[in-house]
Amino acid sequence: MSIIFGAMVPHPPLIIPQVGKGEEAGIADTVNAYKEVGRKVAELAPDTIVISTPHSVMYYDYFHISPGASASGSFSRFGVSPSDWSMTVDYDEAFVQKLCDYADELSFPAGVAGERDASLDHATLIPLSPIITCSACSSRRPRWTLEGTWCTSPPGTCPTS
Repeated sequence: MSIIFGAMVPHPPLIIPQVGKGEEAGIADTVNAYKEVGRKVAELAPDTIVISTPHSVMYYDYFHISPGASASGSFSRFGVSPSDWSMTVDYDEAFVQKLCDYADELSFPAGVAGERDASLDHATLIPLSPIITCSACSSRRPRWTLEGTWCTSPPGTCPTS
């Protein structure tokens, strides 16, 4: 298991069309940068994506790692109905366990204890959106095709459509 790519991105809620309602045009450079990151991730097809969010549970003496098998989130906090925009992601439980074990070996204060809110926050949902949304057909579907490969088809020919 190795790191194959890294990106640091802002997370303006306006980038989501249901939140921005046209205002996302004012942050076109950010939108385009996200599309580039999404394209790069699709090209690399990683086994696991790790997101660090400034809006999740934080402790001054402990790094929280989200526990469980999956989590969901929406933009209801920004006036968007979960029926119009929501996301559920599966966690890589084996990776989480290895990360916790490694932290223990190093006496590094990190683990899955202390979960306060299991839902995904906007600083997690926004970076995942161009990765989970198929860039080829713009559908809100996982990029994985039924064959288990990333959707990289030209517009209009997406096999996940």
